Amino acid sequence: MIKLRHVRIVALAQEHGLVQGRKMRVDTTVVRTNVHSSTDSGLLNDGARVLTRIMKAIEQEAGDQTAEGRRDLLCPSDV
Repeated sequence: MIKLRHVRIVALAQEHGLVQGRKMRVDTTVVRTNVHSSTDSGLLNDGARVLTRIMKAIEQEAGDQTAEGRRDLLCPSDV
């Protein structure tokens, strides 16, 4: 998967004349930093934040739905 993305990025850069695409250099500089361990509550908070963001994007795309409309989507009566 990563190789396919790399090939595509190089191809696009070549098309736009940004690179020739013969060699690739990677900077792997390491910097010391304080890293805190994840906590259950922190992970739960992150998950809730991401789900909220996704639900807002879906609502924006689908339009504001009334409670009745959402209920019909989730539990159609004719099924």
